[in-house]
Amino acid sequence: MTKVMRELVEYNGITMCPYEKIPYFTQLNVDNIFCIQPEKPDIDRIVSVYAQASITDSKLISTVKGTSLEGQGLTGYDVMICGEISLKIEYIECDSCNSCECNVPINTTESTFSFYGSVVLPQNININATITPSVAIEDILSEKMDLRCIYNNITIMLIADVSSSSNDLNVKIDNCSQNLFPIMPTYFKQQMVCENINLDPKRLDIERVIDVSVWPEISNIKLIDTAIGVSNEGQRLSGFALVVEVNLKEKITYIACEPTQMTQVNYYQNSSIINVVVPDEVNIKDINSLMSVGSISVTPYVEGIKFKKLDNKTINLCVMLLVDVKVC
Repeated sequence: MTKVMRELVEYNGITMCPYEKIPYFTQLNVDNIFCIQPEKPDIDRIVSVYAQASITDSKLISTVKGTSLEGQGLTGYDVMICGEISLKIEYIECDSCNSCECNVPINTTESTFSFYGSVVLPQNININATITPSVAIEDILSEKMDLRCIYNNITIMLIADVSSSSNDLNVKIDNCSQNLFPIMPTYFKQQMVCENINLDPKRLDIERVIDVSVWPEISNIKLIDTAIGVSNEGQRLSGFALVVEVNLKEKITYIACEPTQMTQVNYYQNSSIINVVVPDEVNIKDINSLMSVGSISVTPYVEGIKFKKLDNKTINLCVMLLVDVKVC
């Protein structure tokens, strides 16, 4: 860990040691906006930021096998990783006359928030191998939004260390059914969708979440033009993509926090947009014509679910989705 000075703000917690030859990793950005407590004085400017990331849980899931037209490669196994980022921010307060120009004592505010990600594992992984996830903070950006709120963007790297592998793999993954996934997909996209589900204030408080079920449905698809090229990261764009709107129907089952511990069931809906790169033509037929005659079918799949009770009225839910596109 080291200190980085940027635009008069000191950032602490960034990992400066370079990682080399790491086979199983992913990089993602975690956004967060939090407002300081009512009893805290207004913010003049941020002085320093202290960040710490930790892994709280992980889960092995089965996925499809294949490489999409966009270049996304899936081996049949992912590890879903959830964790927390703790921030402590020191700032100079505005003075009592709100001039925001005087040098006054430094105040501190803290926030902790969750993150989710996934790492693609080797195809021949032994299900009994030890998978150890870790996280490294690569960059931090904190900006004052107004006198009360701060925007934070944390770039992290998720790493999965696999102790051993085996070519003899015949296992069943909890919560997944491998035979339900498409075989040898070509046009697909895997994407994680996360949200905080807030119970109606009239509902009983949550003591413990028993189960979460999710049913995805396609609500709309649209063909759009894109750029053509290959990024340095390996992402390929063909000039066309399907913008797919997925509607998620969610069932939350929990034990109520009351003397009889009644089982409660709540239903919710959420939607997400997923882009799937498609070719300009298939079998000498251009993609626009195939779209207009209904020769393109889109199917969503749930590959994994992770959930966590945040408080008595809030559940954090993350769903690993796969959208598969078939051209008839």
